[in-house]
Amino acid sequence: MVLTAHFIDSDWKLHKRILSFCPIENHKGDTIGKTIVKNLKDWGIERVMTLTVDNASSNDTAVAYLLKRFNKGLLFGGEFLHVRCCAHILNLIVTDAFKEHNDCIDRIRYAVRFIKSSPARFLKFKKCIELEKIACKSYVCLDVPTRWNSTYMMLEAAVKFEKAFDRLEVEDASYRHDMSPNKEDWTNARMLIRFLKVFYDVTLKISGSLYTTSNLVFHQITVVQNCIRLNAGSVNALLVGMTNNMKAKFEKYWGNNENNNLLLYVAIVLDPRKKLRFVSFCLKLFFDPEVVESMENIVEQCCRRLFHEYSTTRSGSRQGCSNTSTTSTQTVSGLDANIDFDSNENMREDFVYDTIVEEFEDDSTTPFEQGSSEVDIYLLEANVRTEGDFDILQWWKMNSDRFEVLGHMARDILAISVSTVASESTFSTGGRVVDSSHCSLAPKTVEALICTQNWLNFDPIHLQFQHELKEASKFEKAFRVVMENEKELQDLPDFDKLSITD
Repeated sequence: MVLTAHFIDSDWKLHKRILSFCPIENHKGDTIGKTIVKNLKDWGIERVMTLTVDNASSNDTAVAYLLKRFNKGLLFGGEFLHVRCCAHILNLIVTDAFKEHNDCIDRIRYAVRFIKSSPARFLKFKKCIELEKIACKSYVCLDVPTRWNSTYMMLEAAVKFEKAFDRLEVEDASYRHDMSPNKEDWTNARMLIRFLKVFYDVTLKISGSLYTTSNLVFHQITVVQNCIRLNAGSVNALLVGMTNNMKAKFEKYWGNNENNNLLLYVAIVLDPRKKLRFVSFCLKLFFDPEVVESMENIVEQCCRRLFHEYSTTRSGSRQGCSNTSTTSTQTVSGLDANIDFDSNENMREDFVYDTIVEEFEDDSTTPFEQGSSEVDIYLLEANVRTEGDFDILQWWKMNSDRFEVLGHMARDILAISVSTVASESTFSTGGRVVDSSHCSLAPKTVEALICTQNWLNFDPIHLQFQHELKEASKFEKAFRVVMENEKELQDLPDFDKLSITD
């Protein structure tokens, strides 16, 4: 099992650190929960914001264990602790769609497997490529049938060599004609590539670990929902069957917004480009007005509850919260053929942003009364409008003096990881750190190698008390000089730079 901490330091840099890489007795929920609690205590972590896990039932039990045994260190008693891995849910949605509609994929898979099965067959295929004058530097790749993203990449690579596969039927008699893809298969494959590209791109975006994802996930879910809705009325039977399966699975996990973790909505509000207006606009695309109004109120009240909690804890010495993701397995983990998907306005990445700007193009900061809270001022100010890339952490770094409490909220909530891909990638790292000749290393040694590699490969963590340490060092030097009667305090060269208070 691997446990990874996600947090934002005092310099507003996002970090990901492996806390534990250890074997567990079994995959029962209580065992996982006990291991997580032990690791948190070993590291001295007293506060946890969220725990991101995949959709296994044992993880639900592990979360329940934490709610009982780690209750004092959880925000609102763990009300927002459980975050389900969005990449895993998306994988379930797409995989379910392939179960009954994969004949064309099977035939293309056979063709790719055929030429990859021996060097002689591959050379014949290369000859076919030359005869067809196909200029492509990449070659075909075989997929892992249980991983739809690898199937997507296989199809994307294979369609470029359609004519070469057709010629192979003539050049190689052992190439079975009854199993080879036909014209309709290639047409369906191109349609699937353009359709699946939406899900592939969304998976990549929500699986990132070098940038914030909690403020992006709602937009990406909206893109997925819109894609399924638009293609449900397709004239292509294959696509209709897939979208119907996807819709049922989507409704199960993301159809009821009240079942989603509210912190993911709060993360949107803490994005100065979006705020509550973005939540409202996206909800209006798919839900009745009363549902939209209800969700708006729920999200706003959640923001105010969090603000009150953070205001209270900041009156004392507040510690930052940690967001963790864990995994115990190696795996996370309508478009018709004649429609140009890339030009579909409803699917453009910036479509929602552009529409909001148009809808509120005359909008400006709403006047607020003297004494208004940070939440009121932040929400009433006009949304930030940007062109190109926007660094949300840099914006909060520049504005944290104006929004001191909200800034601390943003540091914790924007650090939430919405997928366990970052943790699961650690298992892939294992092969690069420990080769086969060292497979008998003790578990603790393997853990040390994995963790050390992770810690050394990332930027150092900026600690908030570094300035205080420098000041303390200056005072210590000054104290020694004065105590040894070498100089008076006011005669020290850096006397004017020392921060002295009564």
